[in-house]
Amino acid sequence: LFFPNLAKAVGSLYLRLRVESLKPLLHVFGHTHFAWDTTLDDVRYIQAALAYPQERQQRPGSLKIGPSPTQPLLVYSSKEG
Repeated sequence: LFFPNLAKAVGSLYLRLRVESLKPLLHVFGHTHFAWDTTLDDVRYIQAALAYPQERQQRPGSLKIGPSPTQPLLVYSSKEG
């Protein structure tokens, strides 16, 4: 985690074990108010945070996800597989 206090607000042992047992290609999560798009152990983790308007003004870089701030994040394309 890049934000030291984020671990205090996200995840749980149960959730970790569940993700490990299911082995999904994608895990979408929320409520951290920080954008996140990374792959760990062949699982892509995404959070497209909306945040509060004040947060968007104060720290827009922490909410950017994907190549374009004006386009939705492409998670899966049947053309690309």
